[in-house]
Amino acid sequence: MTLDIDQMNVQRARAAVETCQRFHFMGVGGVGMSALARWLARRGKLVSGCDRSDGERLEFLRREGIPTHTGHDVSHLREADCLVYTTAIKPTNAEFLAARERGLVTLHRAELLAAIATSRKGLAVTGTHGKSTTTALVGTILEAAGLDPLVFVGGDAPQWGGNVRFGDGEWCVFEACESDGTIVLYEHCSQVLTSLEPDHLDQYGTFDNLQAFMRRFAASAAEEGFLVYCADSEAAAGVAEAAPCRRVSYGLQAGEYRAVNIRPRQGGGTAFSMLSPTGRRDVRLRLYGPHNVANALAAVAAATQVGVEEDLAVEALATFPGIGRRFECLGTFGASIVLDDYAHHPTEVAAVLRTAREYLDRPIVAIFQPHLYSRTRDFMDDFARAFADADEVVFTEIYPAREEPIPGVTGEELARRAAAVRPDRPTHYVPTLPEVTDFVRHRYRQGWAVIVMGAGDVRKVAEALVKEP
Repeated sequence: MTLDIDQMNVQRARAAVETCQRFHFMGVGGVGMSALARWLARRGKLVSGCDRSDGERLEFLRREGIPTHTGHDVSHLREADCLVYTTAIKPTNAEFLAARERGLVTLHRAELLAAIATSRKGLAVTGTHGKSTTTALVGTILEAAGLDPLVFVGGDAPQWGGNVRFGDGEWCVFEACESDGTIVLYEHCSQVLTSLEPDHLDQYGTFDNLQAFMRRFAASAAEEGFLVYCADSEAAAGVAEAAPCRRVSYGLQAGEYRAVNIRPRQGGGTAFSMLSPTGRRDVRLRLYGPHNVANALAAVAAATQVGVEEDLAVEALATFPGIGRRFECLGTFGASIVLDDYAHHPTEVAAVLRTAREYLDRPIVAIFQPHLYSRTRDFMDDFARAFADADEVVFTEIYPAREEPIPGVTGEELARRAAAVRPDRPTHYVPTLPEVTDFVRHRYRQGWAVIVMGAGDVRKVAEALVKEP
């Protein structure tokens, strides 16, 4: 759906939260949508939802008492007085059109999130990489400090039983997705900018346009608040200059909060020393890799701006178990281990595999499902080079999400280019997930690290494998 962002109205969304009683969500299987549905249900609203296919998230919502349906149908609206939709919903969708014709309040997901977040002190966490983990880390620290934050995470946090931490404190920490331009709705919040690289070029066209949108967002930050940004990213630092509030930097190479002596931690995780304006502190994480060290630095920097003592923040970091689909070990099959990761950008794929190479003493097979035809087209050669630390690679066909196919852009073509980059390495193209599961089952049982990656439904492969005896 092409969005007219300037016509979106957060005040109208805030009024709907107060006055509407029956909310229906189109696309409720998405992690962000299901979080909002759960929050409204917790407030006593009558909530229902639908998505194009069933899955674990819909089943989870049903267990929480939220009725969900598979597919889209006008009958789902029933007595709803507010419809919440996502960018993936086409404007010609019959259910969406019926809601408009009946005069229902129709809200984009971002309008609703903005209405909730800006009714408190909002802390928006954005950037190309690390949003979900950083959001959950900040929430964990504020929780440890007794601030009882409301937290919306773009993943499942096991310590909170899902993608929301329900809190009544003055702070709302939330993941602010930059994919469709609606990020500019989150005005008058404090901000964390973790990174900025070319992505979502189907929406922005060019990286310059993306940076311009992000500068517009930074300029809307609360003047009495703060913006924490990664100084290692030239683009992020440039965007931060537009903020009217105090700016705080962090990074692995530069910044007011910096990490040195990063090393694997005995027993699992990562250890490092944090240099900050108040001194040096030793930090222990249950997370893996330098990218998560950067996420931890961002979280400490943000929490200290809120008013949390650094020593308490560092102690809280050590308790954080991570979130789902981020270097998540699901179990074993045969003598191999199976990990699942949401990596869907070349930089993320490379970081996951680099971490696996450093921390896992096993040969690595990467199972990758590309996400979106446009992203695969825009970064085809970058993806082909991103698998340097894998001993073998298996590519599936592209997960289309909201997009139609683009001629010449296929998982098979990506596999061909990756094989050309490393002709000495076995590189395979196996189009469907059932075929991938069968292929992996027979080839990688003996002592491999099987790493499943992608933002689509490739996790099904990992789940099927660990069910093996």
